[in-house]
Amino acid sequence: MTIIGKFGLIGAPERQKDLLDNSTDYIELGDATVIREATMWWTFEMPIGNKAMTGRHRVLIDSSGIGLDNDYSFISEIDGVEFDVDVSGTTARLVIVTNGIGENPKMVYRLETLSRRHNEV
Repeated sequence: MTIIGKFGLIGAPERQKDLLDNSTDYIELGDATVIREATMWWTFEMPIGNKAMTGRHRVLIDSSGIGLDNDYSFISEIDGVEFDVDVSGTTARLVIVTNGIGENPKMVYRLETLSRRHNEV
């Protein structure tokens, strides 16, 4: 059911993260001291329930912190999934929280990052 192919980022490798229901999982985006922006095109799949969400996460990192802009759509609505971002040490991470969705989903994604120039703060 992977739908990620309709998005850009042709050169970025497709990756998969197997998730657990009722848990918090993380996808590492890279070094927050180096990355300025990360764009993730993704599909969140529940194969047993035949449900999926697809979209784009845009993560911006600057001197004021880290922020997440979500743009997604439901192919079949999935309640109980939340996305956020954080920094652990110097690693920027996408945080995925699942709560009572009824099965162990998977996230298929492509990630592209834009680094800071050496003189940029």
